[in-house]
Amino acid sequence: MSPFISIVRVRFIEPAKAFRSMLKVKCYSDYKVNQRPISFTINDKEFLIKEIVDQWYGPDCLYFKVIDNNKHTYVLKYNQAQDLWELEFFEKSK
Repeated sequence: MSPFISIVRVRFIEPAKAFRSMLKVKCYSDYKVNQRPISFTINDKEFLIKEIVDQWYGPDCLYFKVIDNNKHTYVLKYNQAQDLWELEFFEKSK
């Protein structure tokens, strides 16, 4: 069985008020759906994930700290029960 990419539902982003737009996340899926994000879109602009720096579990969520091609840092939160992604944190590169 070959890996495939899935696109999950979208939701308005509240914590990052500067973006106030829709978030779409493309994920790598292999033995598990939405195993890890590979890119995400905000305001129809796609950000390719260059590196996953960290990953951890919350009570009902999975968090990914990622760096894009512009060296900006993001924390993406995936609520597995609701199959929903949110942008929790953004830091512009220095």
